[in-house]
Amino acid sequence: MDDDDDCLEREHMRKRQKTTGKSSPSSSAIGEKANEPSPTAPNDAEKAAKKRLKKQLQKEKKAAAMKSAQENQKKTKDGDNSSKVIEKKSNARDGKKKSSNRFIPCRKGVKYWDVCVGKGPVLQDRKKAHVKYLLRAADGTKGKGKILDCDSNFAFRMGKREVIEGWDIGMVGMRQGGKRHLVVPKSAGYGMKDVGAGSGADLFFEITLISC
Repeated sequence: MDDDDDCLEREHMRKRQKTTGKSSPSSSAIGEKANEPSPTAPNDAEKAAKKRLKKQLQKEKKAAAMKSAQENQKKTKDGDNSSKVIEKKSNARDGKKKSSNRFIPCRKGVKYWDVCVGKGPVLQDRKKAHVKYLLRAADGTKGKGKILDCDSNFAFRMGKREVIEGWDIGMVGMRQGGKRHLVVPKSAGYGMKDVGAGSGADLFFEITLISC
């Protein structure tokens, strides 16, 4: 009996040992499993990084578009300015050609150009005239020559040889109130005498007929 009980007890103990001997999951293992991110849970940090990157790319794209627009605008402006400069130079050249072609040749190499035609009476031969004049050296037709002589109210009689022959020739037909440019060569001026423009040089006059 005792042997049977002993056997039963031992059998019971063995079963109990088997039951209690099974290892339960440790608390640390359970905690680690709880801390593991869920494979389906959204990653907020990754989303925020993607959003920042997207904004940065949009900002860079906008800046590049603005820079391109500014460069195109500058090129257009530079092109317009170049066209204006070319046009201005062309007009200046045409103006010089027209200016030189406006002079009307007379006797003894004298030339004149009516800058402004007067509305008063025509200057008559042997009649007294009052003029305002400027005498310039070379390039006087361009208004850049050195001023050699001037008078704001000079009086003389037309055709009486009271002035150089170039005036008597070049002022024919001039009207009161008009302004005329005269180019007088040495043959109708002072000959080889140097009056400040050089010996035998052409003389450039700006003459305004005040009254006649």
